Amino acid sequence: MALTPAVNYAQTPEYRTIPGNRPEAVSQLPAVGSLPAAQQLPLAIGLPLRNQDALTNLLKQLYDPTSARFHRWLTPGEFAEQFGPTKSDYARVVHFAQAHGLKVTYQHSNRLLLDVTGPIASLEEAFHARLQVYQHPTEHRTFYAPDGDLSVEADVPILHVSGLDNYSLPRPIGFRLTEQATNGGGVTPYNGSAPGGLYVGSDFRKAYAPGVTNTGAGQYIAIIDVGGPYYTNDVYMYETNAGLFPNVVVSNIFCTLTASWTNPLTTGTVNEGEEVLDIDMAMSMAPGATILNYEGGSDDV
Repeated sequence: MALTPAVNYAQTPEYRTIPGNRPEAVSQLPAVGSLPAAQQLPLAIGLPLRNQDALTNLLKQLYDPTSARFHRWLTPGEFAEQFGPTKSDYARVVHFAQAHGLKVTYQHSNRLLLDVTGPIASLEEAFHARLQVYQHPTEHRTFYAPDGDLSVEADVPILHVSGLDNYSLPRPIGFRLTEQATNGGGVTPYNGSAPGGLYVGSDFRKAYAPGVTNTGAGQYIAIIDVGGPYYTNDVYMYETNAGLFPNVVVSNIFCTLTASWTNPLTTGTVNEGEEVLDIDMAMSMAPGATILNYEGGSDDV
C-alpha cells in the first residue's frame, strides 16, 4: 500500500488597502521617473482609535451642561487607555515595520503614531506600491508619490501613512502687501487703524463685533499649543504697539517641562508663528479676558 506524503501548503496572507495616501492628480499623470532604491524617507504611521462610538458619546457629554460629565476632561493617559490603540496593536505595527526593513525612530506614548524611516526599496515592498516621480500639474517642479493605493496584511492596524509624497509643500504664511487703487465699488484698501492704514486686531473686533461692550473681563481663553515655545517678547511688542498693554494677562502653563522650553533664546528651539498670532488675536477680540496658553509636547495630546 502506497503512502501519500503530507503536503504543507503555505497559507497566503490576506491584504487590505489603505486609501487616501495618493494625491488625486497622480491618476491623470504619467510617471517621468522613479526614486533611487537606497534613498531614505521618514514616515509617520498612524493607527486608528478604538471605541469610536463611545468616544462620540463622551464628547457630547463633555460639552453638555446638563451632563454629569460636563467639562470633566480626560488626561492624556486616560484617553490613550480608553480610546487609543492597544499595546498589542502597537507592537504589531512595530513588528510589521521592522520585518520590512524599516527603522523605528520614535514610539509615541499615546500609541497613535509610529515614526519610522527606511529606504525606498523597503517602503515599496512593505506597502506594495511603487514610488514614482511625476511632473507637478500646477507648479514648476516634480514630485514623488505612490502609483496606487497602499496595501498591508489585513491584521496590521494601520490607518494612514504620512510622508510617501511631496505633492503639497509647506508655504510661508507671510506675504507682501501690494498697492491697490480704490475700485469702483468704493472699497478703500489700507483703511485700518494702524500706521499707513494697515489693520490690527482691534479692527477685526470692530468688524465682527461692532457695538459690543463685553471685553471678556472675568473670563478665560484657553489656547493649546503643541510643539512650542514662542518668544514672549513678540507678544509684548504687539500689546505695546496695539495699545493693549498692560491690560491683557497672558499666563503660560507648561505641560512638559524641558530646558529648551524655559530658555528658548539660548537653545534656538522656538516654534512660533501661529501660536503668537492666536494669542494676539485673542487679546484683540477680548482685551479684558485672561489668556491661558498651554504649552505641551506631541505626547501631551
